[in-house]
Amino acid sequence: MNIDPRHPTFAEAFRFWLKLGFISFGGPTGQIAILHTELVEKRRWIGEQRFLHALNYCMLLPGPEATQLATYAGWLLHRTWGGIVAGTLSIALLAFAGLFFFKLPFPILVLGAGVAGLIGGRFWKEKFVVSASRTGPNTAASVLGDDAAAPAHTKPSLARAGRVCLICLTLWWTPVLALGAWLGFDHTFVKEGLFFSKAAMVTFGGAYAVLPYVSQQAVEQHGWLTAGQMLDGLGLAETTPGPLIMVLQFVGFLGAWCSHAPLTPLAAGTLGAFITTWTTFVPCFLWIFLGAPHVEQLRGNAKLTAALSAITAAVVGVVLNLAVWFGVHVLFPDGGPINWFGVGVCLVAFAGIVRWKWDIIPVVLGAGTLGALHRLVG
Repeated sequence: MNIDPRHPTFAEAFRFWLKLGFISFGGPTGQIAILHTELVEKRRWIGEQRFLHALNYCMLLPGPEATQLATYAGWLLHRTWGGIVAGTLSIALLAFAGLFFFKLPFPILVLGAGVAGLIGGRFWKEKFVVSASRTGPNTAASVLGDDAAAPAHTKPSLARAGRVCLICLTLWWTPVLALGAWLGFDHTFVKEGLFFSKAAMVTFGGAYAVLPYVSQQAVEQHGWLTAGQMLDGLGLAETTPGPLIMVLQFVGFLGAWCSHAPLTPLAAGTLGAFITTWTTFVPCFLWIFLGAPHVEQLRGNAKLTAALSAITAAVVGVVLNLAVWFGVHVLFPDGGPINWFGVGVCLVAFAGIVRWKWDIIPVVLGAGTLGALHRLVG
């Protein structure tokens, strides 16, 4: 599907981000793939290399990278309100070896990848710098093409940075402080707000990196839910549209439900889900609106691009590590014999996506339907 590139109106972009919120299955990797297909290939709103540059930056940030990428794209197209709308509606072999075999912490992988990218970009530019212009059907013409000048609103300024910090930090912490003043700073609501604020600042690598940390802390340290309930929440998040990180809302709901006084369980659970979601996603807008103007200005900087590209490769290794972990447990459940049904579904889905370019939605729905039928029959 090819259309002539034309800068979308705010209403057109709003309808797209709204649609994206209902079709973004498959966790961050699936959502990033959908964003690339829609923004770069079909609608041609953003050029290939500009998209990759934004993705590299979002991979470096703590928090959900797919949501931050959507916010970045919305901000590029329609300034701050475009970023708000986009963010609220959607929303590497060595790295793999380090995680899977040597159990290295993710921040060490990110730092090492960045250093390797800086060194590699200096001595092996053809291997590390991927932002050089190229020709092809997806780069022929775009609203914000790879060679287009940065829009005027993307220029950084100290005054703008000050306003962004003031507004975002006020929005971020006001609900947490208000709950503390009302119920005391030892209440579960406040503990959830503080914990998920911390997670939003230190969990680099997106949902796949944050989930092991949150699972351990929420289950073992805080006792907000059981390990089985955590797995139920993950399954729910994987099979519903929206960011995979929304499993944290499930955690916040159950944690507040179990410690609901002085409210009813439902009211407490709802408020817990709100404060969890709020402190998880509001920092995303701070990182994008504060940092994206500088990233846009440095889009032609080969050293920075090489470092960010290497970090993205490390994150790919993280995703591969998680895929292998899930694959082992699905194909060899409980360490038993091979699950041939799972092998068949995996091969069909892989071939369909790679060979016939199936969209993620029919793959998820089709696999779910086959799984339900297999359960009923066998």
